[in-house]
This record gives sequence, C-alpha cells and structure tokens, in this order.
Amino acid sequence: DGDDNDNTNFTVDFGVVLEPTAVELVSFSGTWKGGRDVAIRWQTASEVNNFGFKVLRSANGNLATATEVEFVLAPSSDGLAPGNSYSVSDSTPDFGTYTYWLVDVDTNGLETVHGPVFVTTEPRWPIFIPLVVR
Repeated sequence: DGDDNDNTNFTVDFGVVLEPTAVELVSFSGTWKGGRDVAIRWQTASEVNNFGFKVLRSANGNLATATEVEFVLAPSSDGLAPGNSYSVSDSTPDFGTYTYWLVDVDTNGLETVHGPVFVTTEPRWPIFIPLVVR
C-alpha cells in the first residue's frame, strides 16, 4: 500500500481547560454612596450559559467568610445574552473598609470568582456654623 496519508492526531495536555467561561466581564466596581450605603456595579460583554451572579461582602478581606449580599438572576432564561449592565445596593453593617467579590454561576453550577474590589464607608457628620447677624 503506497498511501502515506496517515491522519494520526497528536494531543498535548498543558493543564488548561479550554471550555468557554459563562461570563466575559468588562467592569466590576464598588462606590460609596454616603453613610453605610454602597453601590456595586458590573458590566458583561457576553454571557454564555449564565444562571446568575452572587455579590459577596467581607469585613476582613477573607473570601471564605464572606456574606452573600444578593443573588442576581441572569436576564435571559436560556442563559445566553450579548451583555448587560447590573447594579446592586448594599448597606454595610458598620463603617469601615469592605471587600466585595462577584461570582458568576453558570447553568451547571460552576462558579467563577471576579474581584475583589474595596469600598470604604465612613461617618460624615454635618458641621453647622451659626449665622450671626447684627
């Protein structure tokens, strides 16, 4: 047989998983709104098999002990979206610096952590200066 057309495939495992992630994140930020109020915002470029997002907060910077602030369900029932903008409001338990993470959850339950972002809340007491009129 003179056919040397051998179509043998070679594969090399580099330990990298090439499955698409559920979310392509464009931005993730936290903003102090005054008092103990914080706005958490994020934007996606695309969402594939996305079930939703968890917003987590920690007072000590430790993800393992973070509290879930809110779960935001993906807007598309089939888990596919071209991208969206999201916002969640949080009221911190006390004044201080808080660490926030965003976790996207795909339709198979796989979680991907994004962040952290840091937001400091601080008391601002109004100063009243008396008006003296003669």
